[in-house]
Amino acid sequence: MAKPKQKAAKWEPANKDVVAPYVFLLKDAGLRRSHFDRVLAELAANKSAKKAELLSIASQYCGFPLRPRSRNDSLAVIKARFEELVRFEGK
Repeated sequence: MAKPKQKAAKWEPANKDVVAPYVFLLKDAGLRRSHFDRVLAELAANKSAKKAELLSIASQYCGFPLRPRSRNDSLAVIKARFEELVRFEGK
């Protein structure tokens, strides 16, 4: 007997009204840790920033397409990119 096919998770496009301001704020923070931390904390607390929005924000902030699996993965990618920028600038 054949197994029933599982339905794929419903994909919803990212809300650009949520994405654009955060991308701007993250890029505007530059290498200033206090500004970056404030924006990242606000983003993590924002319940309207779902997985699709965080994926889009992370991809745009990093400058290349990403496929994090969750909200927390996206936040970790954003933080890692900031750390990379700070480390690179210090050299």
